Amino acid sequence: MKHLVSRLFSVVILFGLSTLMIQAQSLFVPGGVNYVEVGDLDVAGNQITVEAIITQTGNGVNIVSKHTGPANVNYLMRPGSAEITTTNGYINAVTGFPLINGECYHLAFTYDGTSLDYYVNGCLASSTPHTGDLIINDYATAIGDMSNCQCESWIGYIDEVRIWNVARSQADIQANMTTLPAPTTQPGLLAYYKFDGDYLNAQGNATWDGTPIGSPQLQANAACQNADLTFQNQVTVADVSCNGGSDGSVTVTSTGGHPNYTYSPDGINFFPQNSQKEN
Repeated sequence: MKHLVSRLFSVVILFGLSTLMIQAQSLFVPGGVNYVEVGDLDVAGNQITVEAIITQTGNGVNIVSKHTGPANVNYLMRPGSAEITTTNGYINAVTGFPLINGECYHLAFTYDGTSLDYYVNGCLASSTPHTGDLIINDYATAIGDMSNCQCESWIGYIDEVRIWNVARSQADIQANMTTLPAPTTQPGLLAYYKFDGDYLNAQGNATWDGTPIGSPQLQANAACQNADLTFQNQVTVADVSCNGGSDGSVTVTSTGGHPNYTYSPDGINFFPQNSQKEN
């Protein structure tokens, strides 16, 4: 029974906490050498948050990159992983959560000097212990590729990119997935790209205004217009034995009507079924 209860409280339900209503433009990267270059935007110390709203339309790679390899990753966001290199080494935190082409997601990762955490739609998808100060480098930050080799292109839409030198809480992430109020006064915010007709840093520091490389496009992302990521859920336990065994099941019942919800009993393995049985 103790084992089953432990499994119950580790159920990961990756639905968002708000309805995305992105009515304005997003950055569209069609692949190839088409991305936005920001400049040498280092994040020093042992705290960072990187956020973005994305829709992938192909097998894209880098959403936000400041790296060339594992030895020098200041920060790197990919659709299924977050990567950093610190004074205690390189870490690649893989979520295990499969993103579906054509769907709208809010992604975020945080590092607070103790763990690297990855969030999907405001829900914690993975948490990997790690320590040390972030390694900085002299490479330009790229949104939609890697600036040095231009060989890890994203394919799809990117919006609401934010780079912070603080580790935001889960509540902070959930509260501001679709837009960020008063960006010029947000503590720790270094850069914020809304892509509403331009590549400017909405945080206000023009040093980090973006420059389009190639022919990225600014256009509406239909997948994120009124995308319903709200949910209500109920977790129930059935067939629990009283002898300390683990022969019961955990069932998550959710409303929201989305056909692509997946469920995880451990935050690592995700399934389309909402019931997991312990034998």
